Amino acid sequence: VRYRDLFDPVRSDRTFRINMSDLGQKVLLPPLLAFLSATAPGVNVTIVNLDLDLAYHHMENGTIDLSAGFFKSTKPALYQQSLFSEHYVCAMRRGHPAIRPGTGLDLEGFLHSAHAAYRPAAGSHHYIESVIDKVFLEHGVRRRVSVRLASLLGVTQIVANSDLLISIPSRLAQVVQQDRRIRFFPLPFNAPGFDIVHLWHQRSNHDPGHQWFPQSFHQLLHPAAPDAPAPPPASP
Repeated sequence: VRYRDLFDPVRSDRTFRINMSDLGQKVLLPPLLAFLSATAPGVNVTIVNLDLDLAYHHMENGTIDLSAGFFKSTKPALYQQSLFSEHYVCAMRRGHPAIRPGTGLDLEGFLHSAHAAYRPAAGSHHYIESVIDKVFLEHGVRRRVSVRLASLLGVTQIVANSDLLISIPSRLAQVVQQDRRIRFFPLPFNAPGFDIVHLWHQRSNHDPGHQWFPQSFHQLLHPAAPDAPAPPPASP
């Protein structure tokens, strides 16, 4: 029996609870809400922003349905499915002194500028910050982090009105690129890419509504993909 035989999204008024950072809310939530409005108009979502340890316990007891974002490590009994691949870029104000005419941002300019750092509770963005810290260490330069942000609220205003650089995911850069005060450049060193995934607890696999929700979330970002069975649990 498929979930369509037991769960009707058109008639449902269920609320799904998703753990994601404010970055996820800015990038993932608008297309998800548009999709739900068109296909499941009575379905609601509630967003929380928790670290994975706490979110895991909520997924285990059923008070959170899904976690979406970048998770460097995961937990036993969680299923994982990739949504898309991502990489970081550097944002700075237009006219920043580190911008080299004709070449953009080079490593010297990156190393000798003050930075803002984004470390939300949900997700593993601290991993990328640790990669950046390692680049500074390798070049014998002390990194100046003037402000550490738990939220992206106001980040464009912070960058546009200072000489701070901030490293952010490329899809966030696409969302805010209409702000003409900001310029975006590739990181001037080899930085690892990463996958944005969604996670759910195996206890939810027999819930028809929960089978529909992550599959729909995935197909929203992969419209050509057929319905797929649930992937195996993520490795601990």
